[in-house]
Amino acid sequence: AALTVCVLSGANQDGARGAADVKRRGGRVLVQSRAEAMMAVMPAAALAATSVDAEIDMPALADLLSTLVPAGGG
Repeated sequence: AALTVCVLSGANQDGARGAADVKRRGGRVLVQSRAEAMMAVMPAAALAATSVDAEIDMPALADLLSTLVPAGGG
């Protein structure tokens, strides 16, 4: 996917709308684990709004992102 969005801890649902738009256009959606999030409203809203590619804890998210972005950010 050309675009990856990460939905992290938060108290609103605005991230869910953006995640659904990205997914609809062929992007990748990663969501912070609800169990780990300080405020799980945003990750839960994203999971309800669209299919996600992964619900993942922060250390694993960092590792995954490092595999998705080419060296040098190119």
